[in-house]
Amino acid sequence: MYERKDLLPPLTSSSSPQRRGIEMADRRRRPSPLFTFILCFSLWFTPGQTVDSFFGMFLQQCIEECPAKYFTSTYGVPCTDSCDKRGSDYYWCHSSSGWDYCSPGVNIDYFGSTCRNDHPCGNYGEKSKMCYLDRGGWSRCSQVEPKAMIQNTINLQECKTHCKYYDSGDYFWCNTYDNWDYCSPLPDITYRDVKCRAGHKCGTYGEAYSWCYTSFNDDWDYCGVIHPGECAYSQSFRRKRQPDFPNVICTTEGDNNNRRVTTFTEEGQSSIMANINNRMRNEALNLINQWDNQRLSEQARSNLISSDHLRIDNQGLINRNNQRCYNLQIQINKARGSSESTTVSQVICPLDTPADYIRTAFRRSLERQARVIVEVNDGPSTSPNNNNNNRKCCKRRKI
Repeated sequence: MYERKDLLPPLTSSSSPQRRGIEMADRRRRPSPLFTFILCFSLWFTPGQTVDSFFGMFLQQCIEECPAKYFTSTYGVPCTDSCDKRGSDYYWCHSSSGWDYCSPGVNIDYFGSTCRNDHPCGNYGEKSKMCYLDRGGWSRCSQVEPKAMIQNTINLQECKTHCKYYDSGDYFWCNTYDNWDYCSPLPDITYRDVKCRAGHKCGTYGEAYSWCYTSFNDDWDYCGVIHPGECAYSQSFRRKRQPDFPNVICTTEGDNNNRRVTTFTEEGQSSIMANINNRMRNEALNLINQWDNQRLSEQARSNLISSDHLRIDNQGLINRNNQRCYNLQIQINKARGSSESTTVSQVICPLDTPADYIRTAFRRSLERQARVIVEVNDGPSTSPNNNNNNRKCCKRRKI
């Protein structure tokens, strides 16, 4: 598995579209632009539709099990394959440090038993993670991080790591479960950070790879599709005088017929954000990839993570809609002048927001040049009760 890309052959998007021996079909015979539905249904609001009726439709049609990133118990490193029993009576996976025990779900031990809510999976002064079980006694467990979005490469492989910018080659890439490949850091952007043209989303269009037109002269390039995990994009833009509908919606179902809906909504004008070039934006995307919640505390603190020109600050806690929230900002490392903004991304989110949700909110704020508000609402599930759960919303894995 490659960790550096110095020997990576560049792709081209010339008028002779060939790639690794595969000839691309004549672009003039491409199908006409289509809307690409993110799930099996349209997430666009229809005339006269309310937020409540939209949520009602959305919550009935989701994937069955929440995708997640699994970590090992002893080493605390990511699993390189699935967390499963494989014929044993416990769950385990392979990792860069060798095989190890793992938890198949959030707050579940490596045998599949549930941890108590008041003693969830944690270190408790030990090197390995432990939890106290509902049935009594301590047991091994490991971190399970939900995936807000699933990034695919241009060759339709799932990214195992974050989609990272490689400065020397001026492209984005990620490790896959087999090797590595090119990817897109944001929806409808090529692997070389060029926007897909309006009305032509990143997709396969009958090919064995994903691509999009980048101009109305039919220039094209490769891109990676970003699929919904626990979250899905609700709409791509907001019309004039349209209410502030959420742009991203994340839905999970618990084990006691409870449902949690997390919404990401843009707020404010782009004037509150600093203008940055593509190179600094790509530096910000790499900085966001490094984010984890271990650096958070209830006290304001600067330089939680930093890079050459940027840093992430915790501006302290604020109260919003009866929720205590972090005020997190990506700042340019320079003194702020009069009437000048040094903020390039801002997220306001509740204290228990998962790390991948915060990364998603940072990326959305960076992309849209607006503050992103993350709000959480808990309530009873409205999903139909059937045997195979095919129409249930994203459900935490429970053994």
